Amino acid sequence: MLASCKQPKYAHYASIWGDYQCDVPWGWQVVTDSDKKGFTNTNFIGPFDPNFLMGAPSLSVRWHAYNAAHRLPDGVLEIYSSAGDYIRQALQDLYQPHLTMIENVGPLKKGELLDGRQGQRFVVSSPSRVPGDLKWGTVLDADTGQPYNVRQHAYVVIPMQRGFYVLIYPATKERDGKEGYPVYEPQFNQLVHSFRILKDGPDGPPAPAAPQRLP
Repeated sequence: MLASCKQPKYAHYASIWGDYQCDVPWGWQVVTDSDKKGFTNTNFIGPFDPNFLMGAPSLSVRWHAYNAAHRLPDGVLEIYSSAGDYIRQALQDLYQPHLTMIENVGPLKKGELLDGRQGQRFVVSSPSRVPGDLKWGTVLDADTGQPYNVRQHAYVVIPMQRGFYVLIYPATKERDGKEGYPVYEPQFNQLVHSFRILKDGPDGPPAPAAPQRLP
């Protein structure tokens, strides 16, 4: 009798731009976006889970070139002079005024990235008001009855010479007493650990071997 085939836990993903490789959860949908002006974004979207906003757990890999403006869906322009500038703006503009640092900004542990590059990691939590028709991944405010998404987002920021990569796990902290964040935290950690940079950005030259320090 033949042994049954076991579905693998991860798939090895190679960027369509040829600039990085990483392990992502097997079977997750891949959606890519690029404005061809110094920004790319790849989302890995998992199966329905009611503890995540819109029922969609996800992981993301983004590239930002230094000082390259990128227009967000709401029309706002984002531009970053350094990886450190990105972290400062994210904490100030996305998560205030009710920001809680679950894990303070700090360097990656030795060996956390297979190719030995340096970077910064942090985990932040903050409630965000969402439209009333969104029920997945939300909680109702006890006083107002308004729905909120209690975000718990993990970031890893890896600086390069021409720009920087950002690995993101946009999870939820709590819904009906259940936390979404721990569900796919191991998958995010695997993405981080397996992340290997091949080029200095999607349209850049081969990546330098020496680790780059956070500007």
